Amino acid sequence: MDITKYAFVRVENQKYENVDLSLDNQYFSYCDFEACNFLYSGAPLVMNNCNVKNCAWTLQGNAAILVESLTTCGWHISPPGGSSSSRMIC
Repeated sequence: MDITKYAFVRVENQKYENVDLSLDNQYFSYCDFEACNFLYSGAPLVMNNCNVKNCAWTLQGNAAILVESLTTCGWHISPPGGSSSSRMIC
């Protein structure tokens, strides 16, 4: 992905814990995330040298539509560990 063509909000050296966090159009660098709920709609995202522990992903908008469309076409999409939850934990 050519990141120079996107207008990212840059965030560096931050720690997030137990928060809902929108990821769309974000460029996170050297950040720590623990027990967060990532909200993602499909816009560009960069996570550079970040640590992620026990966070959930909630797909919304276009991201959720894409996953739903792919599963109706026979794709099997599941979070790590094979859980069938609508929230993915990483």
